[in-house]
Amino acid sequence: MYWWFGGVLLGAILGAPFLIAGNSLAQSMFGLLTTVTATAVGIFATWKYSQKTKQEELTRYGLLAWRNIDALSVKIQQQIAEGEARTDVLESWLLDVDQAKWAWRDLLRELFELQKRLEAEREEVAIKYKAKMDEASSEADRRRLERELRVELAKIGGKAPLPLRETEDVLCPNCGQDVQTMIGSDVGSTSWPNCGGCGATFPVHRKGDSEIVVNEDAVKLPVNGECPHCGAEHTWKVPAERSIRFRYTCNQCDEGIQCLGDADDFSVEKVQ
Repeated sequence: MYWWFGGVLLGAILGAPFLIAGNSLAQSMFGLLTTVTATAVGIFATWKYSQKTKQEELTRYGLLAWRNIDALSVKIQQQIAEGEARTDVLESWLLDVDQAKWAWRDLLRELFELQKRLEAEREEVAIKYKAKMDEASSEADRRRLERELRVELAKIGGKAPLPLRETEDVLCPNCGQDVQTMIGSDVGSTSWPNCGGCGATFPVHRKGDSEIVVNEDAVKLPVNGECPHCGAEHTWKVPAERSIRFRYTCNQCDEGIQCLGDADDFSVEKVQ
């Protein structure tokens, strides 16, 4: 049924421009109808995919619908500016579009607030079971607690609209200090923690359920420098093992700065 409806809709979209080629208002209305249809398809896809998964698809299609509604808003504003249609009608449509955008904003806000609550709940459960496992009197009790922990975490993960992040402890590859980072529970997730000791920033990857890898070759270290135009102090994060070149605009004098080097040999000069 869906493929039949989709074929008719595609044929109408492809054929309509030729039938209304001489009517500018009809063309404008057709563009409006096409955008509304795309928005409806995005919302329908959100509903369909949310039945199969509550993770990336829901957010992806929700944002797609938001972009379509925002594009519709821009087109209506253009119509009002050009005066090719009744402004009272278009302004009423624009009000409806704004209401839809606020509704989508509230939806996404609720989604991320739920995500944050579930991450905090997951962290509390993990801490509670870790304390129990540390006090376990036998290896059998410890394995039983580990199984219970996996079940509890799976239940919490099943409620989450997005993959949950977990707190992991890693060592800073620059100074060796302990660093805590929040990283997704899915294999392939990445985070960029900052070391509170030396200020280094480095990528951390999840290779497996319990395997966390620090990419020591991509460490970035803070370097300081003065603007060659006004003398203002600036701090940049640059690679420790690789030389880079980039341009930067001073936030004090708005002049361009040419930056070059790595963490050990870094220089700034005026942009020629």
